[in-house]
Amino acid sequence: MTGQNRKTCPNCGQGWRDRWIWDRHRRWGKDVPVTDVDSIGWEYDLCKIIALIEYKHRDAPGMEWAQLTTMLNTADELMIPAYKTEFMRDDETDDGEPLFWVTPLNPLADWITPGGWIPEEQYVGFLHEIRGRAIRSWETSTLRAYKARLKRVRREMEQRGLSESCEPEPKVPAA
Repeated sequence: MTGQNRKTCPNCGQGWRDRWIWDRHRRWGKDVPVTDVDSIGWEYDLCKIIALIEYKHRDAPGMEWAQLTTMLNTADELMIPAYKTEFMRDDETDDGEPLFWVTPLNPLADWITPGGWIPEEQYVGFLHEIRGRAIRSWETSTLRAYKARLKRVRREMEQRGLSESCEPEPKVPAA
């Protein structure tokens, strides 16, 4: 595990707004759309918000009191669940599988919360479940095919001495 968080651009403040989670979320399919509101995702279905999820990289600082209170007040007024989801990207885990930890933030979120660090496929199932849907086999197949392709591309890049930013890795002088 690298334990490092990549910045998305030179002007990204603390660097905790990681595009990885949003890019990855888009790959999970049209049945689990999300909109980013300053790191709070509006999980929605059929044009109605069904949950608020604060996405945080596992090493990112926690939410400020005002952010958390606003999020919870909004969720309570809409009578929807609120969650915090911490994540580790696939390049940060030992087996190359992204992991997610879901924490309920209000009583409406308690009815369905997977426990501990869960793999991506189970997390996508959770996103479908909060919508009252089942994950379809073709979505699972697409996710698995994407992960297999990503592993092949990373292996090829490593063999060519390229990093994910497509810049050559710095050469370390021999001692």
